[in-house]
Amino acid sequence: MRTHLTLLTLTLTASLAAAQSAMPAPSPASPTPQTASPAPTPAKAATPGAIVDVPAGHWARAGVTLLIQKGLILGYPDGTFRGNQAITRYEAAAIFARLLSQGVFQLPGVQAQLTPADLDVLARAITELAAQIVTINTRLTDVVTDVDDVKARLGVVEGTLQQVVQVAATKSDVDAVAAQAATKTDLAAVQAGAASAEQVQALEARVAALEAEKAALQAKAAQDQAAAAAVSAKAAEPKPGDLPNVTFRPDAPANAYVGGGVQKSLVDGVGYSAVLGLQQVAGGFGVQAAADFNSSARLYSAQANVTRPFGGADALFQPYVGLGGGVLVSPDRQSGASAADGFVSALGGVNYAFTDTLKVFVELDGRYYLSSKGAGTGLADGSAGGLGGGVRLGAKLTF
Repeated sequence: MRTHLTLLTLTLTASLAAAQSAMPAPSPASPTPQTASPAPTPAKAATPGAIVDVPAGHWARAGVTLLIQKGLILGYPDGTFRGNQAITRYEAAAIFARLLSQGVFQLPGVQAQLTPADLDVLARAITELAAQIVTINTRLTDVVTDVDDVKARLGVVEGTLQQVVQVAATKSDVDAVAAQAATKTDLAAVQAGAASAEQVQALEARVAALEAEKAALQAKAAQDQAAAAAVSAKAAEPKPGDLPNVTFRPDAPANAYVGGGVQKSLVDGVGYSAVLGLQQVAGGFGVQAAADFNSSARLYSAQANVTRPFGGADALFQPYVGLGGGVLVSPDRQSGASAADGFVSALGGVNYAFTDTLKVFVELDGRYYLSSKGAGTGLADGSAGGLGGGVRLGAKLTF
């Protein structure tokens, strides 16, 4: 049905365009068909030159311009024609109304082109459109009734709102009066209380007592804090096991050392030994002096050696060697008096860093005796010299 209606509308508009184009142009003094038409053109209708979406050169530009000039198609208020948009029943009804108002169907050219089938379709379309218009009018009447009902309800709501506002204003006034009354009551109570001198004095005494109690509590808190600080300081004192390893000269690396231990020679029993020296003197070399004595065997020796340590001073194990000489005093082989024998010594030992300042050492002391006057050399009688030696074990304190 809609397709027939669209075709019929286009046919009629084309016929009108052809018929009106064939009619002679009216004289300037004669009124135009649009002026004489009972249906005036809307104020916002588009003019042919104002159509923006049908550019010059478009194949339908002439037809659209002619229909707008004849008042059959007015376009949209925004100046568009919207040629690709489908026509609605309402738009078709508007075009039919303009055709009827201008007497298009009475034109011979139009009547010659309309067949009985076209007239039947047109009649049914007009009947259907009329029924729809009646339905729309009925709905519009219902909408107007609903709007009136809404307006009436809105009036009721506005009246209720005004009542609520009045009640709120009345409540605010009541609250203000109550607050003012309460303020006056409190003021009267304060004035009555201030009039009592005994109550004021009692309050002042109570305040003074509270201040004294506060001062006593503050003093007690200060004492507690001092006691806690003392306890914390005592707890923070390092224990003997927590003391760090320091040297006698903390501003310089430890270089000198002194120590002692036990000594065992190849021929005699265990004796005692004392050592002292410098780890570094010049060119990576140091010096060491040692004294050994064995009271039971009446042996006494003293020697000095140039030493050469290996490894860093802070290494856990530090080996060293030394070369030097000394003298051994022991009982004479013939008379039993003290006799002295010189010797050349060669050392070889290792230090173990027990702590930063305490080192445990073991040392081999090889000797070549230059003579054999005393029995402490351990050489055969009558020999002019020979090899001997012993071992030392002890500890050194560096500083």
